Amino acid sequence: MGGTGNEVDHSDASNTATEIQASPEFTAENNAIIAYIGEQLATGATTIHLPAGSNNVHALAFLNWAAEQDLYFAFRRTNEIYVSGSGSLVGFNYVGSLTYTIRESYGFNKDDVLFGIGTDMRYLQTTCGAPYYPGGAHWFTVPATVTVPFSIPTGGGSSG
Repeated sequence: MGGTGNEVDHSDASNTATEIQASPEFTAENNAIIAYIGEQLATGATTIHLPAGSNNVHALAFLNWAAEQDLYFAFRRTNEIYVSGSGSLVGFNYVGSLTYTIRESYGFNKDDVLFGIGTDMRYLQTTCGAPYYPGGAHWFTVPATVTVPFSIPTGGGSSG
């Protein structure tokens, strides 16, 4: 991992970010985080830290290659997810947005068969790259950014 592969960055406006946001895996994680934030706000918290330590949350697993091919091949199982956000009280709702930065290191490990080509790809990566060979293949990072709005009722009136 000491090599310098070219990072592939998927911005919030990318097709990849749109696919992530529409995925059942992301939707479930986002709903759980918004529920947690709502619980914390109900106790009077004004600053909220997610409990999984170092601002990491649950890893996503895009394992349905038939339904989510792009996400399966680019991320499969995420390495890191970071969440940041802000909001304010607007009427009877806390309104704001959460920004997720999802990162995966992409490369081929020794057990990766990837439809029968993983072994060959690992050979190319470790023999022709992996920082020992200039110009060869290297592991590279694939980050994606997804921003989602939220509106959480305060319980003090009707929400809009």
